[in-house]
Amino acid sequence: MAAPAARRPPPRIPRPPGLIVGPVRRRNRRLDWLLLRWQARLDANWADRVLPWLLAAAVFVVYAGVALARVDRLDAGPVLGRHVQAAWHLAEGRPPELTIAGDGNLFADRLPLLFVPLATLTRVLPATSTLLVVQAAALAVGLVPVWLLARKVVRLRVGAALALAFAYACHPAIADLSLGDFNPQALALSPLLAAAYFVERKAWARFALMSAVAVLWSSELGLVVAATGVVLFVEGERRIGVRAAVAGTAWTLIALLAVQAPLGRTGIVAPGAFADYGDGGFEVLVEMLRNPFRPVVDMVSRAEIATVAWVLAPLAFLPVLSFRKLVPALPLTALVLVADVPLRGADGGGRMVPLVASSFVAATFALTRFGRPSIERII
Repeated sequence: MAAPAARRPPPRIPRPPGLIVGPVRRRNRRLDWLLLRWQARLDANWADRVLPWLLAAAVFVVYAGVALARVDRLDAGPVLGRHVQAAWHLAEGRPPELTIAGDGNLFADRLPLLFVPLATLTRVLPATSTLLVVQAAALAVGLVPVWLLARKVVRLRVGAALALAFAYACHPAIADLSLGDFNPQALALSPLLAAAYFVERKAWARFALMSAVAVLWSSELGLVVAATGVVLFVEGERRIGVRAAVAGTAWTLIALLAVQAPLGRTGIVAPGAFADYGDGGFEVLVEMLRNPFRPVVDMVSRAEIATVAWVLAPLAFLPVLSFRKLVPALPLTALVLVADVPLRGADGGGRMVPLVASSFVAATFALTRFGRPSIERII
């Protein structure tokens, strides 16, 4: 008899890709469960009260540490020295007449009235460290209204809010403000963001308070408040819109013509910012109306477009998708782009504050276009 043929082992069926069995599958399930559990915890109300302040505290530590280290390396410029000298004069009860980085009165340039109580602190604290630490704290606190806009107004999930917070902490324009010596206009970033948040919440008294704080750091920010009032008027909030438009415009004009001009050489953006158009405000206006294409060409030149992209690119140009939220910053930003002034660094970084603030507000609303509405949040 012939020997029986050897039995072949059954063929192995290949496992479909992505199929996980055994302990690996149990581990992944446990990991998914932990992630869902922490996401549910972070989506609770307590996180909105605690987490943004913790993130702001971490950003403050980094900003303040880097700014103070820059001073220790003797990298600080004359702009910081100018404000340290002004703080010393005000702390001694003298007018802030300066000799560093050009002569003149500090209040002739954008009338930063809130610099007076800040200078008072330098009577008992080191002036240089005080100015830099306060500036770092003011910039870091701006993360809080950005978070609240994302969570309480737009209703984003915690992951999207964390992404916006990370973008704020790493934004090059904000880092430029932190490392650009000291700029009073940098301290207006957080009030502008808070004012935008209170507008969306229709908390008009708090909106007025934050707007007042912003313009007391820089008188030309009254144009931002006025543009916000125009937007509110168009959207149906006519009473508050008219009040904001009139108050913002009036403050800028009164501060410029009645206070700043008698103190020294001044201007709407900077002294001599529109010298190519004329010697006075009326001549500049006539030249712009007579040749309207000239300011347009100056506004869209290569350097100006690069600066705008420098602000919008870190946010993936999302603010463009919510253009209406950019409108409050456009009038003042257009003047800044037309003017012959620096837009970055210690001398010019503060001029981009309105665009930076409006960009984060617009980016927050633009994220809703990419999400899927659920029962409570945008996923």
